[in-house]
Amino acid sequence: MVSSRIGFRRTTRPHRFSIGTVYRLPFGRSGQWGREWGDVAETLLGGWQLSSTYQYQSGAPLTWGNVYYDSGCGDPTGLKSFVGKSVSAGVAGIDAPAWESSCFYFHDAAAQTNGVDNPALQRADPRIQLGNNVRYFPSTLPDVRTDNLHLLDLGLSKNFQLPRRMRLQFRLEAINAIDYTVLWNPNVDPRNASFGLINTDRNSPRDIQVGLRFTF
Repeated sequence: MVSSRIGFRRTTRPHRFSIGTVYRLPFGRSGQWGREWGDVAETLLGGWQLSSTYQYQSGAPLTWGNVYYDSGCGDPTGLKSFVGKSVSAGVAGIDAPAWESSCFYFHDAAAQTNGVDNPALQRADPRIQLGNNVRYFPSTLPDVRTDNLHLLDLGLSKNFQLPRRMRLQFRLEAINAIDYTVLWNPNVDPRNASFGLINTDRNSPRDIQVGLRFTF
């Protein structure tokens, strides 16, 4: 037996996809293989079910304060983030800013040392510290977001029939089975040395759990 459920929803995260399936393994007296099994083999090997749930969701848009953006860089809505992707310096968001950060700073003599951009001077430059009443940079950008969500959960279960309509269910589950790390909340303050970098994740690592459920 196979069953599934697929859902789509449109929110500030433009794409969301989820699917859940349950597959009855074809072993045992009611399956394709093992119809002649004895009681012991049927009890141990027959009647198992494999279930899975997968979720994909677009990352959430980041919320920006009143930041400077060089007009020579064009429309800021064209800015894109590359969280988790490989770039020349390593992984975007971990080893290098998750987006092109140079346009948030000045590159003139006041922000340089010996003709070379000085990151400390750029971050401390009062010209990028815009007041609360000054805004020309959008509060959100369509393509600057947190990491996309990819989560897969797996489960293996079997029901054991007991006397007097009692039943015991054994379940083995792998939560976040692919051990995917969802990178979360890049720093959006150009005055901070961690601008564009991520130091937190949204989800837990792979978790294996075993459960028993007794019904009477």
